[in-house]
Amino acid sequence: IPEYDGHHVALYVGNCQEDFEQAFRNCDLAGVVWVNPRFRDKVTTLEGAKGQKQFRFKDIVDLRTGERVFELEHEIRSVEHHAWPSKP
Repeated sequence: IPEYDGHHVALYVGNCQEDFEQAFRNCDLAGVVWVNPRFRDKVTTLEGAKGQKQFRFKDIVDLRTGERVFELEHEIRSVEHHAWPSKP
């Protein structure tokens, strides 16, 4: 697998804000919340994620060992994010 080259995926999480908040808590607990220096959103807390309606992580880890399995940036967005495709 080639080394990480900066590409990423954006995922819209859950059906409501609470689902998004739980996704952040899970990533924070796993220690994978990440700030991409290329972008202005510098989210490191739940309050920041709620304000930006998104957060990022890039390390996919084995939750048992903490070992990084793969590196791919994920931009996790709330369904309340302005770019949500199903927003009226």
